[in-house]
Amino acid sequence: VDRVSGLRRAFEPFTLTPGQPALLDFGELLCGYPIVHAYGPGHLTATYAESLFLPDGSKGHRDEVVGKAVRGYQDIFEVPARTVKDSPTLWWRTFRYIQLESIQPIQIETFNIVETGYPYAVESSFEANDPWVERIWDVAVRTARRRAGETYFDCPYYEQLQYLGDTRIQALIHCYLSRDRRLARQALEQFEASILPEGLTQSRYPSRLTQIIPGFSLWWVIALLDQAWYDTGFEDAETWERRRKLVDSILEAYGRLDHWPFLDWVDSWPLGIPPGGLRHPAALA
Repeated sequence: VDRVSGLRRAFEPFTLTPGQPALLDFGELLCGYPIVHAYGPGHLTATYAESLFLPDGSKGHRDEVVGKAVRGYQDIFEVPARTVKDSPTLWWRTFRYIQLESIQPIQIETFNIVETGYPYAVESSFEANDPWVERIWDVAVRTARRRAGETYFDCPYYEQLQYLGDTRIQALIHCYLSRDRRLARQALEQFEASILPEGLTQSRYPSRLTQIIPGFSLWWVIALLDQAWYDTGFEDAETWERRRKLVDSILEAYGRLDHWPFLDWVDSWPLGIPPGGLRHPAALA
């Protein structure tokens, strides 16, 4: 990987044969822009997957590929004849595996990835005698990095939405890994901007669809307290007073409104609702 440009040089040139898909394994989950240099003519289909699937729909061990199939969103690149085509996508993709296929022979000169994401500086470390700890640390740090871009988001492959419940945890992890508080501060500002006239925050924001989970509004209140502890001086007196009034409005609204009382995805909790959480049928409307 070229750490300056973010370019990950992927594979040597090869010919893609019709009816014989090529599976590229990048060894870890990546977020980036695929840059294809190829010539045909023809159409090159790229399918992106964070894991392969067994026939029963399960994923199994993610390193294993035999007997599995690729499922995921796709890009179709129009590849010209004789001239190498440089085809960046309009939005970054998330993947470990990319399957390439075409109904015409296509020469793949290079298939590179320009990685993207928040400039996540890791300034902390953790050591233990158990060798598993280092591996867990690496996975945990990589997960934190992949879930941070223009915002924190719940997952890089699927929704890519900043949910308050997830965001508070991600901000705390970020506090332990780095002294950088900019993304956490931005999250507080964005959820403040999401507050509706009835007094509650939206559960995810920015988002084109409004969703309200009352408990998530309380996470915003707690996240403010987190920042008071971990980010001394992050607010001036005027901002703090404005947000104190918003906290009062959230607490007032929390006790008198019925919305989706989601808490967490637990197998025994239908729709993520804990026992006694559904007070009124309108809560799921």
